[in-house]
Amino acid sequence: MPAAEATPVERVATDAKSTGGETAKAARMVCYLCRRRFADLEHLRRHEEVSDLHRANLEKLDQETLSRRLELRQTIIGTRAALENFPTSLNHGDAATEETTEGSSLAARRQKLEWTLQQAEAALGSLQEKFEERLRSSTTTHVDHAGSVHAHAEQLKALSETGVSDGAPKLIRLGDPGMKIWLGAETWKGNKRANEDRFVLDLSLVTPGTDPPVHGVAVFDGHSGPACADYLVAHIGENISHCLAAKDTATPFEQRLQDSVHQAFVLTDDDFLAIASAEGVPDGSTALVVIMWTDSAERLKMLVAHAGDSRAVLVKGDGTKCVRLTEDHKPNREDERRWVQSKGGIVIEINGTWRVFTPETVVVGDKVLQWGLAVSRSLGDLPLKAPRTVINNHPEVKVYDLDPAVDRSVVLASDGVFDVQSDNLVASLLAPPSPLTLIRPDACALRVVRRAYELLSDDNLTAVVIHIVPQEMDTEEVNTRKRPPTDRESIASKAKRSRRTL
Repeated sequence: MPAAEATPVERVATDAKSTGGETAKAARMVCYLCRRRFADLEHLRRHEEVSDLHRANLEKLDQETLSRRLELRQTIIGTRAALENFPTSLNHGDAATEETTEGSSLAARRQKLEWTLQQAEAALGSLQEKFEERLRSSTTTHVDHAGSVHAHAEQLKALSETGVSDGAPKLIRLGDPGMKIWLGAETWKGNKRANEDRFVLDLSLVTPGTDPPVHGVAVFDGHSGPACADYLVAHIGENISHCLAAKDTATPFEQRLQDSVHQAFVLTDDDFLAIASAEGVPDGSTALVVIMWTDSAERLKMLVAHAGDSRAVLVKGDGTKCVRLTEDHKPNREDERRWVQSKGGIVIEINGTWRVFTPETVVVGDKVLQWGLAVSRSLGDLPLKAPRTVINNHPEVKVYDLDPAVDRSVVLASDGVFDVQSDNLVASLLAPPSPLTLIRPDACALRVVRRAYELLSDDNLTAVVIHIVPQEMDTEEVNTRKRPPTDRESIASKAKRSRRTL
């Protein structure tokens, strides 16, 4: 196997040998990166952890990946420029035969450019997908970059160990009999030095008494470091539950839930800022929370709360229609600009991006900062909240009634995804092959993230996909669906795949 395609995790290869009509299977533990075989998993793991050869091969693989990635990006940029400047009509030749010949030549050249672009994008996506898989095999999602900040997040280690950032699909039943939802996620470091995005597929929300059970998911897009996003992973769910438990049950559940989520955003932010102030940590994060439940009339309800520019989109029918559920909190949004300026903040456009600044010079720890942020609402971000608060920590909270007959999926994603893709393009990537089939939600999330990378997004990339499972679809049928390939396929293979149920 070529080094560029190797994934330095254990590979269990099975050799089938027929002896006297019986099949004997021998498992081999192999590091394909170093081309070494080991007696058992323990020796393979030790090789990965301490071997100088393995470390050197990893460094070589990283350099090869980086070089190839830069080469493909240049090809994509150059080919796109050529297509943008490609002539749309003939400038010479009066004879019909000459026009036909020249036109055919132009069409062939354009088709070749389009093919080159598609191949380069697919190769770039495939290369990065393998790279991200290798990163996941060798590191955990939650890395302690903020020192003792994480000492205050007691749940963090337990959350990491129980797979809070595992994007594998989860089937959830909302009530009894209730609706079913199918969840999955994908996150990539992309072109950033580190992945500061986080997601949670189960906020472990608890509802009191006779209130309906709920299920919550979230996306947090960290910036200036991952400490705030990690803190939100550990605490925002429990804070929502605590706030809800303290409410008077005489108030309708929907109103109590809205108030509790709003209160929990502010409470979690205040708690983190107290720690950040003591530790000198400038980290911040956007927050996008979606909570679903069925009411007493068995109607499917969904609460969406967000602060920042992570976005939620509702996909309808076959993926050809969608509805944006959140409006990005950008500094150039008129109502957001007015709020920032009313607090003494400054809104300036720098290199095409609108940012919020505080007029004072900010000191965080031993650093003197002039802080500018590309969103008008966030959690954390101490430099823009002390001593002067010019960034809003209050979420926008909305409740939607969903119709399972037409509402098929909800996509939550960080801004790195939507910076380069329209809502409609993201929705189209979830389109099922037939009305009563579903593509695995983690595979859908991978398609969304990978396509954003192919379109040259320079940010971290995270997507969570929630499928609303049709009542007529059997639970076992959903659980056994296989993850489809993400590489560009030939027309023949696509046609073959469309004839079978995913």
